[in-house]
Amino acid sequence: MARTVIVTGAGRGIGAATARKFLGLGDRVYGADLAFDEATPGLVEAVCDIADPDAASGLAKRAADETGRIDVLVNNAGIRVVADVVDTSVEDWDRLMSVNLRAVFLMCKFTLPRMLEQGSGAIVNVASNSGWYPIPNRAAYCASKAGVIGLTRQMALQYARRGVRVTAVCPGNTLTPFTRGPMGFGRAADPAAAQAAQAERMPLGRSGQPEEIAAAIAYLASDEASFVIGSVLDVDGGSNLVSAHVAPGTY
Repeated sequence: MARTVIVTGAGRGIGAATARKFLGLGDRVYGADLAFDEATPGLVEAVCDIADPDAASGLAKRAADETGRIDVLVNNAGIRVVADVVDTSVEDWDRLMSVNLRAVFLMCKFTLPRMLEQGSGAIVNVASNSGWYPIPNRAAYCASKAGVIGLTRQMALQYARRGVRVTAVCPGNTLTPFTRGPMGFGRAADPAAAQAAQAERMPLGRSGQPEEIAAAIAYLASDEASFVIGSVLDVDGGSNLVSAHVAPGTY
């Protein structure tokens, strides 16, 4: 039976790759974003800001009304602010938290009742290894992703015996429009050199592809992961192995 899947931030990058993955599995996929940069045949597009409660509840209601159920929610939408605490404006902090954390809460709030009524469902939140391991000039981003991890584990405990599994993935550096743009490699004088230097620092020796993150998300949402609850899966090319004391080239 085809599942009903909602993917936020589905307009490009990891979200678009995730939408394609579920569509390839035969699911009916609703994708939410402010704009859709990548055409995804078969995707039910919802142009909206899921940090707005009315938009989030409207998307959940639409999917449930049109298909009768909600089987999978992938909370992928996210933005980035490049600044430390001192240089992060209050407006930037609030907007980032709105998209990266509040929207996760809202989408879960409005999809969980249908999942709990069904007695089944899977929620996969896209966090970041920055939620575990801090990096410079990402104060708001690191805080938001740590919040996603904490919310994931709380919900996993809360709903485990009611048929809803909640997990998360922590991508490392992944080649998407997000990382190539002005908040990523695009900030560098030589973006190609910056991208190559980042890949060299990865234990695996390369950056990830959106499809690799999508594959992990699809696994966590599948029946094959039926005994996986509350797990936060690093999909980061080994970045989780590196600390301030151990870096590539020193082992």
